[in-house]
Amino acid sequence: TDDAGTKEVLAATQNRIRAISKVHHKLYTRDDITTIDLDEYLDMLVEELRQSLAEGPAAIEVKLATEPVEVSPDTAVSVGVIVNELVSNAAKYAFADGGSGTIAIALTRAGDTGYAITVSDDGAGMGQSAKPSGSGLGMEIVDAMTRGLGAELEQIPCDKGTSQRLTVGTKS
Repeated sequence: TDDAGTKEVLAATQNRIRAISKVHHKLYTRDDITTIDLDEYLDMLVEELRQSLAEGPAAIEVKLATEPVEVSPDTAVSVGVIVNELVSNAAKYAFADGGSGTIAIALTRAGDTGYAITVSDDGAGMGQSAKPSGSGLGMEIVDAMTRGLGAELEQIPCDKGTSQRLTVGTKS
């Protein structure tokens, strides 16, 4: 198709499928199929996102910092889709004018049983009550996945850009 909107929707769908396929790849390459190293999975996912973003007009650097966390394959799929959507939204809206910038992803342990993933950018930013600029489908997917995890997604105030933190499993 030559339609830019259709191409954009297909590219977003392709990225979601890649996020899920990475979990399956990790499962097939380890002896224990009941857990996945989330830090290693995010490393693979972020590398895919870097390659995808390199094809766009903006010069966006994606940084990743992780701590070791093991999760179930189903949880990894949900987390992967959420991270994919948050990074895609940051690339699409924070640097909409083709400018350069950084998207940082951090996986940290939270308490004995939980963890948090923060996705931040140094782009245009948005207000606390900002409505989605596009169709809002990406954030609907994020909201559904967040609820499915029994997690919380919050926007964190920051001086520049946007920062969102997903907190999972900190309740004992």
